[in-house]
Amino acid sequence: MTRMLSRLQVYDLKEPLPILVLSDNMFSYLSWRIKAHTHGFYNHAMWLIADGRVASQDLFYKEKAIKEYLQGNHRLKFWYNPAWTNEDRLALLKAIHQRLALPRRKRFYNFLGIIGQRFRAPWISSPTRRFCSQNAVEILKLAEPECNLFNPSPADLNRWCQENPKRMEVLARHSPEL
Repeated sequence: MTRMLSRLQVYDLKEPLPILVLSDNMFSYLSWRIKAHTHGFYNHAMWLIADGRVASQDLFYKEKAIKEYLQGNHRLKFWYNPAWTNEDRLALLKAIHQRLALPRRKRFYNFLGIIGQRFRAPWISSPTRRFCSQNAVEILKLAEPECNLFNPSPADLNRWCQENPKRMEVLARHSPEL
């Protein structure tokens, strides 16, 4: 069952990590453009990997505090699979931390992939760089090999999770209106 979380409750999550997090920056023009282009409600994907810490693709893939997303501008949706084994979770966390440990030049944003997304040509993409939902899906496929998304948007990722309720469940939502 989905719970609505206040800002402080997010830090009290006791569910096993990692947790896939989708974000909607409600007051950003760029966010609005991404959502309009992808026909979805989310413009960013990341992984909750520790208490209050996410792995997020910004200009570089990095670990950052989730509180940056709790300042009143973002809605968050937390997806997880309760059937993941400890081995699945460990594989996901290991892959996330391996990606975080890459040299900075290998964690750089995939601007070419965004151009491909803009022109609905997903084959236009850097083979060595990622944007947020590419990172999220590549890691998700370790535990969910049936996830057949190629260069997805956050909206694609959300739709896949919704279409696979036997695999993925909404653990929680955060909205600044709470």
